[in-house]
Amino acid sequence: MLKQSSLISDDTFEAEIKDDCLSIVYRLLFVFYAESRADLDILPISDSVYQKGYSLEMLRDLEQTKLVTDHSLNGYFFHDSLKQLFQLMSSGYRENENGSNKSFRIRHIDSPMFDDTKLHHLSNVKFRNYVWQDVICQLSLSRQQNKKARGRISYANLGINQLGSVYESLLAYRGFYAEEDYIEVHPKRNQKKVRF
Repeated sequence: MLKQSSLISDDTFEAEIKDDCLSIVYRLLFVFYAESRADLDILPISDSVYQKGYSLEMLRDLEQTKLVTDHSLNGYFFHDSLKQLFQLMSSGYRENENGSNKSFRIRHIDSPMFDDTKLHHLSNVKFRNYVWQDVICQLSLSRQQNKKARGRISYANLGINQLGSVYESLLAYRGFYAEEDYIEVHPKRNQKKVRF
């Protein structure tokens, strides 16, 4: 649970939480992009150990798996996997070793994006499996349309300028904390217009 320091205002706290959330979402978008573009040589996506043990793609394969037990819903498998992946990208893994070791290598990303010390409040917060699964699902699949199955979003065709544009859009996002319950109302689908 997050505790707001009495030394910062509500507005500042809300802005910092928003920034933390957007940073984490952008981390995911960057990894989706890096894993879809093996030619960039950012992540060792062709290595089977990386694929099965560290990759976001491995978690993406679980995006629609039903979490039915309390442990699968409220456990931290997604969180621990992502934390490990983000740590590897921040610090690197065997990046300075020569080719004598057959294990995969990850060059560190020289950017504050994967540095947990740059997060204001969420660096030590653990999100449960059902939360991460929903986030990954929303970033992985197209919107539900009628009774059609949701399609998988391809990040391979995304250009670096488009990725930057997504980041700018995230920065422009203005959320707020609801002080009371809100109900979102959508128009009924296939509703016929009535003329008078």
